[in-house]
Amino acid sequence: ADPLDLEIAASSFAALGSEQRLTVLRVLVRAGPAGLSIGALGTHSGVTGSTLTHHMKILSSAGWCRKPAKAVQSSAPPWPMTSCTIWQIFL
Repeated sequence: ADPLDLEIAASSFAALGSEQRLTVLRVLVRAGPAGLSIGALGTHSGVTGSTLTHHMKILSSAGWCRKPAKAVQSSAPPWPMTSCTIWQIFL
């Protein structure tokens, strides 16, 4: 395996090392492609304010979610591996 691929994978999975981030990601996955406003995401996940901003930055940097620049909607990207076991905890 390419060491860079392993580094990217390790970084991506490290971003999931927080119960709050997992909760935020679960809410986004369940919201579907339309995503949620940051306010709605905070309400549904129970994570708000600067804590939500912090977690969104980490998830976004790792590729687990996206927040378009200057937009208030966030969403999980469409994943081709929805049958993968890890995704079953989110759906």
